[in-house]
Amino acid sequence: PGITTECGPEVTRTTSLVRAPVKAVFLLDASGSVSDAMWEAEQRATVAIIQAFEEVYASDKDRLHLGVAQFSTDASWEVGLSVDHEAVKAVVLRMEQESGGTQFAKALSLCSSKLAGY
Repeated sequence: PGITTECGPEVTRTTSLVRAPVKAVFLLDASGSVSDAMWEAEQRATVAIIQAFEEVYASDKDRLHLGVAQFSTDASWEVGLSVDHEAVKAVVLRMEQESGGTQFAKALSLCSSKLAGY
C-alpha cells in the first residue's frame, strides 16, 4: 500500500500540481559592440523566451514574475518585476539601445538587488 512503480507526481482528487514561482530578469547587452541587427535579435529572443515561459506557466501566470534591464557602461531598468507579461514584452520591443562599454558588474549588481528586494 502506498508504493508505486511509476515515476513522477501522482495527482489525485486531494492533490494538485502547483508551479513554483519564478522571478527572472532579462539583461540585454546594449553596448556599442552590438549592431542594430544584433540588438533587434536580442529583443526578439527575449520576447520568444518570455512566450515560452508563458506557455509553461499558462495556468499559473501570476507565479511568473519578469523584469528587463539593459546594460552597457551603466545598467538601467526598463521594467521592474511584473506579472503583466504583455507589458513586459511591449517594453522589450520598444527599448532603445543605450550603447557604451560592456560593464557586466553593474548589471549583475542591479539585478541582484532588485531580485533580493522583491
